[in-house]
Amino acid sequence: MTGFILWHLSPLDILRDTTTVGGDTPAHNYLASHLKEQLFGKGSIVSWAGGWWCGFPMFQYYFCLPYVLIALLSVAIPFNIAFKLVSVLGLLALPASAYVAARLWRFPRPVPLLLAIGMAPFLFTRVHTMWGVNISSTLAGMISNSLSFALMLPAIASAYRDVRDERFRLRTVLLLVLVMASHFFTSVMAGIVLLAVPVVVAWSGEFHGARFRRLISAGRILALEGGLALLLMAWWWVPLAAKSEFSMEFGVNWGMTLWKNFPGYAAGLVPLAALAVTLGARRKMPAVWLLVWMLGAALALFWFGFGLSPVFVNVRLWPFIFFALVALGAVGLGLLLEGRRGEAWAVAGIALAVLAGVAAGDRLPGRPDVSLSRSWAAWNYSGLEIKPSGGVFDELVLPLRGTPGRLANDLCEENNQLGSSRIFELAPHLAGKPILEGGLVNSGAGSMFAYYIQSESSPSCAGYPPMVVPAAFNFTNATRHFELFNVKHFIARSELTRTALRRDPRWRFINREEEWELYELMSHDGHYVYIAQNQPVPVETKRWKECSLEWLYTLAVIDQPYVFIAPGEKSAGFPPGPRLSETDFRSTLAGLRTHDPRLTTNDLRPTTNPLKAGRIWDEVVTDRRIAFKTEAVGAPHIIKCTYFPNWKVRGAKQVFMVSPAFMLVFPDQEQVELVYGSTWSDKWGRGLTLLGCCLVGLVGWPRRIARGT
Repeated sequence: MTGFILWHLSPLDILRDTTTVGGDTPAHNYLASHLKEQLFGKGSIVSWAGGWWCGFPMFQYYFCLPYVLIALLSVAIPFNIAFKLVSVLGLLALPASAYVAARLWRFPRPVPLLLAIGMAPFLFTRVHTMWGVNISSTLAGMISNSLSFALMLPAIASAYRDVRDERFRLRTVLLLVLVMASHFFTSVMAGIVLLAVPVVVAWSGEFHGARFRRLISAGRILALEGGLALLLMAWWWVPLAAKSEFSMEFGVNWGMTLWKNFPGYAAGLVPLAALAVTLGARRKMPAVWLLVWMLGAALALFWFGFGLSPVFVNVRLWPFIFFALVALGAVGLGLLLEGRRGEAWAVAGIALAVLAGVAAGDRLPGRPDVSLSRSWAAWNYSGLEIKPSGGVFDELVLPLRGTPGRLANDLCEENNQLGSSRIFELAPHLAGKPILEGGLVNSGAGSMFAYYIQSESSPSCAGYPPMVVPAAFNFTNATRHFELFNVKHFIARSELTRTALRRDPRWRFINREEEWELYELMSHDGHYVYIAQNQPVPVETKRWKECSLEWLYTLAVIDQPYVFIAPGEKSAGFPPGPRLSETDFRSTLAGLRTHDPRLTTNDLRPTTNPLKAGRIWDEVVTDRRIAFKTEAVGAPHIIKCTYFPNWKVRGAKQVFMVSPAFMLVFPDQEQVELVYGSTWSDKWGRGLTLLGCCLVGLVGWPRRIARGT
């Protein structure tokens, strides 16, 4: 089974030392290379990354496990090959993972083999290309999701086995930690399924009497294993919870009818699943009820989860629903075949029929001789370097290494000639050039602004958080925003954008490769620190994201900075004066956009009186340190990097969030230095993880507790 999957992933291309492209994958190269640099250079996983979104806390709101594996593996083999191997690891491991899980669930032969066989249609499904786990989703960039699913199954099964055996095992703790480190949805589903384990085991009827004792014992074991796993991951989830306001909600429910989005053969799984429930109940198999519970929980979250939290986008639950249905079908068929004459031949015939059906269904439309999965994998893994237009990156992007400011690009379908419409998200990885856009929309507040500006400057937009109202194409407005966000270079491909650039005297043509053109914005010097010429106005609000977007939409106030302060928050070093309410702030901005003087509050109009001017020199901007010297001590200095509470300042009293979501300081000395440090939640998280490590070291102690001795 693994060999069948591997052949469809173009193994020779996986072994090429080339840069992986395709879908959202280009961005993931930067995740891996930046983590490698931080892991071996600073010993940290969560770190500040200036390459996207005007800076964001990489891996604070995303899952590090695949990228840690890439970093470690790349010590022994080339980085590009390590990246490719880890990117397919979850796909290759899933059949074995399902087999191991079925064995731990104590399903009789041939159920484990049938479940492993069932992973082929699960991985090769053509119903979707981006809902998660399958080959198409993985090739589109969902690397963490496919790896995490392969870890989730044995993690759930191992915990189930521990409850049945009334035994604490570190194996389960480790598996749960790996699941939490690899993806959110699998972690949530694993937790939901494990909640049912004590009940289905204690009330299955498999054990006579002492049901309450079994329930208490099961709860104790799972509490110990789950608690230890949470402690070991506290370094990540404690600061994530404490700083959740700085992440972005991304995604909306899809308008879809569930039953219409299953492959045709799924109808045949329903009677087999019903058979599994019937025979499982008769033979007292608690694991059957776990699969039923997974199916029911996934269906409930599919229909109602988004109402509980916007993270539960319905299509992300589809893989769990389909897996539970496939698993129950495999159990039903396996119990039907168990012990019958010719069982082995029947399983072999089923395997051949399934693989033949999968291969037939994986044909490229109009090309029955070409595998869709293999051709897509070959496109991704052959790499940027051998694409017909790969020279565009060499000629336009690589020479930008070390140049000031950020890079933005025209998002258009023609970029797919380089491997992906989002190919220029490779710039921080290959050229060390920070870009305005990026991947992982939910990981940085800067994504709100970057995608809004992309809608102003490109014929299409890669995607944007739901709270953003995209703009119509207007390159004049976009250029004003580019100045604000320190964009110094722009790569254009569409005729619409190239024409706008040629007409704007602020842009200087630099180079052309094929149909792509590189321009430089000459109206600013590319520095990240500047002195605000208008006095910043404080605004009391808890909804700083909405306020920052309202400000961005209003070009009339682009030169007037507003500082977002929580109601009642004390501010050290900020000039005394009244604070504006959120209501007045937003009403006035709306009035300025609509030219309605009735809505305008005078206090919000741009202040034209210039403040103290002065020279700024010795500017240094890295992922851990921002430093500069200034002559304008006491004046408001704005740093064009995203605000985050980990940034601490020397040479000023406090770092403020200033519109749109940049950092503002009032220096009290010539030398100013901002350092990316730790907050209380980081320290508490690391402390809890240290406690977890100490408890793991005392293995005998939790084992005795679990046994009640």
